Amino acid sequence: MVYGNIDITLNKTNVINAVYGGGNKGQTNGYVSVNINSTKNDLKNVWGGANQANIGGTTSLSINGGTFTNVYGGNNLTGIITGNLYTNINGGEVTNVYGGGNKANTTSNTIVTVNSGNIESLYGGGKEANVNEVNILVNNTNRIVNLYGGGYVGDITTNANIEIKNGTITNVYGGGYSGDIKGNTSTKIENSISNRVYGGGFEGEVLGNTFIEIQDGSFTYIYGGGYAGDILGSTEIKLHNGSFENIYGGGYEGNVEKDTKILAIDGTYTDIYGGGYAGILTGNIDIDINNGSYSNIYGGGFEGDVSGNTDITVNNGTYTDIYGGG
Repeated sequence: MVYGNIDITLNKTNVINAVYGGGNKGQTNGYVSVNINSTKNDLKNVWGGANQANIGGTTSLSINGGTFTNVYGGNNLTGIITGNLYTNINGGEVTNVYGGGNKANTTSNTIVTVNSGNIESLYGGGKEANVNEVNILVNNTNRIVNLYGGGYVGDITTNANIEIKNGTITNVYGGGYSGDIKGNTSTKIENSISNRVYGGGFEGEVLGNTFIEIQDGSFTYIYGGGYAGDILGSTEIKLHNGSFENIYGGGYEGNVEKDTKILAIDGTYTDIYGGGYAGILTGNIDIDINNGSYSNIYGGGFEGDVSGNTDITVNNGTYTDIYGGG
């Protein structure tokens, strides 16, 4: 047992398999801090927490350079972390970043901050582990291919929050890959470039509501719902300026159980659909347009049914065609 705190700093490390901030089976009463500045080789696994032991304080893992396969903010197999889990990516090449643990659940929150680096997939939650609440902040990044507010398989007990201030991210999911969000998702983006943004998950459900707010930048597809995961609540999208090609209030193939709302202010838009791409919308649709340039506005979905009503309000702007239905 360690009764105090643990601080680890690694420079030009030649570790092949794993680094654990905590112990194997021995408990740590204080906080755990791990700073990795560079590696000589591909480091397969890094845990801010322990292998299978309790940690009485917070965990803080900072990646400043190097090459990594899996980076976890939490524990590996078992063990309880009392404080929050902090993961900071300041550089380097990382295949997978998990704000939570591998298989060890936690009732604490995860806080993931990205300031630089290249990441293939970033998960606010754990791989197979549940976490309480997720907060992801991307200040800048060279490249992120897939960003998930939720976990790979693990669930988020409450809410998942994403804030992106600058960066190039191919796909943004407010929810998880296949893990569920038991609460709501919030995705806020500024001055960024992205191919697809989903309020929901890839396959995981969102039991609450989804919210997307985007200001400036360039975006190809925006969905208030998920790729294939359902939304049991409502969806809301707010867009300010920027260049937007395809906007859907619903999901790609995922269903939305309640209402969808789209607010567009200024900017350039190609197609806006109040419903989903192919998913079913059980509630009502509300589209509010204020200024900007638009090619087509559809009150319904693209090959997706809408059970409720559609309300479209247009204030100024230029338009090619407006359709009350899909």
